Amino acid sequence: MMIELKRSGRKLSRDLVFAAVADEEAGGAKGAAYLVENHPDLVRADFALCEFGGFRMKVGKRTFIPIQVAQKGCAWCRAIFEGEPGHGSVPRRDTAIFRMARALERLEKRGLPLQVCDSARDFISCIAAGQPPHLRAALRGLVNPMTHGILTARLPEHQAVFFNAILHPTAAPTVIRAGDKENVQPSQADVMLDGRVLPGQSWEQFEKQLGKVLGKHARLELLKWIEPVAFPVDTPLYDSICRVIASAGGDAEPVPYMVPGFTDAAHLARLGTVTYGFTPMQNDPQEPFTSLVHGHDERISIEAFQNGARMLYRLVEDFCTTVRSAPVLDDLLEPVAGGSAEDETVPDSKGDPSGGEGVL
Repeated sequence: MMIELKRSGRKLSRDLVFAAVADEEAGGAKGAAYLVENHPDLVRADFALCEFGGFRMKVGKRTFIPIQVAQKGCAWCRAIFEGEPGHGSVPRRDTAIFRMARALERLEKRGLPLQVCDSARDFISCIAAGQPPHLRAALRGLVNPMTHGILTARLPEHQAVFFNAILHPTAAPTVIRAGDKENVQPSQADVMLDGRVLPGQSWEQFEKQLGKVLGKHARLELLKWIEPVAFPVDTPLYDSICRVIASAGGDAEPVPYMVPGFTDAAHLARLGTVTYGFTPMQNDPQEPFTSLVHGHDERISIEAFQNGARMLYRLVEDFCTTVRSAPVLDDLLEPVAGGSAEDETVPDSKGDPSGGEGVL
């Protein structure tokens, strides 16, 4: 993409930076977080693009392309259970493993409470608009505590888990450790929980909610915390994304979206960078895309990849070469406001907030 832009001969109206980083799946400590903390000037920009938005999804008869404008935070933690040890030939109910098992069963059945953040509410409001009355009412009912549980239970499984993830803080058990001998009931059992928190939520609030569900025998230990983030949509980059989606033709509509996972946007936000997730792909909108992430047969078709790469190029070209009218108008009006033509200076491409923002 960078090479193609150079070959095109187009004059850029902003700085364009490409950062290839590692370690995003593990939290970014050796990737984006490292650059932000140790080399911030290399990646400092007003806007950035990262992963996960841009796929196609079907709701009713309408097709949407989510643009990631927010993401949940990471609260990886360990729940530690202690109980009475003993010989395996004499089972007892108060062992650490049984206490952990009952706690996880409560977590599976009850989950964590409904908590509707602005980003999730906006997403559901957008996809509900224009739907048939019964579907519109059902979608809006998902954010209502009185009807949320009933409506979620009637959804197909892949849709139920999707809406659960954006409308609740969540905790998924991922690793269990207990005992090392076949005939010994251990005194301690640990479970690693992949906790995800909503924008505006703190570890203390999440710890209280999770502890209430797991029960009095659980002791929680925070392992990793990444702040949830949310960005405004009234920006030139968001407008450019919408413009490129429209120019591609078809019936897909852009919609603001909160991703349940985390991306490098959390680290770039520390530099004040407005970061959207948009890696477009022309996938089949009927395909349960979010269920494929880290699932069986995780994949993307070659055609979807190629079409997405072309759309991403058009976006970068549009955003980095489009001449905006505001700086020109400001230049024309400046002498009228009291300056002189001789006093005018050309805005620096790195410092002009209205026309020369950098993009990462």
